[in-house]
Amino acid sequence: AEEKALRVVEEDIAKGRVTMRTIYAQLKSIRRLGPLSKLLEMLPTASLPIKVGDEQVKLGEEKIRKWLHIIESMTYEELDDPEIIDRSRMRRIALGSGTTVADVKELLTYYRSVKAMLKRFRRDRSLLRRLGLTEE
Repeated sequence: AEEKALRVVEEDIAKGRVTMRTIYAQLKSIRRLGPLSKLLEMLPTASLPIKVGDEQVKLGEEKIRKWLHIIESMTYEELDDPEIIDRSRMRRIALGSGTTVADVKELLTYYRSVKAMLKRFRRDRSLLRRLGLTEE
C-alpha cells in the first residue's frame, strides 16, 4: 500500500499536480526514515557552518506531527483542492486537529511553496530528469 501511495505521489509530481495528499505522503515518508536528528546526521553538512540544535529538531518533529493531524482533519474535497480552504474551514480543521488556525495557515503556506517549486521544476525539465521524476 505504501509503495502504491508513493508511486501515485511520484506521478502527481511528474505531472506537476500537488495536493494535500501529496504533502501527507511526503511527511509520512520523512517520519518513516526515523527521527529528524538521525536524518540530519546522514546529510553531508559537516562542512557547512549551519548547525541544527536539538531544540530545532524537536520543533521540526512537532511541526510534522501537527501537520499530519491537520491533514487528517480535512475533507476529501480539501485534500484534493486546498485552495478552497477559507477562514471558517481553517477554524474547523484547527478544532478537529487540536491545533491553531496559525498552524493550519503555516501548512497551507508550505503547500503553496511546494506547489510553486514544482511549477519551476516543470519549466526546467532537465532538472526533473536528473532527479529521476520523468522519463522524457
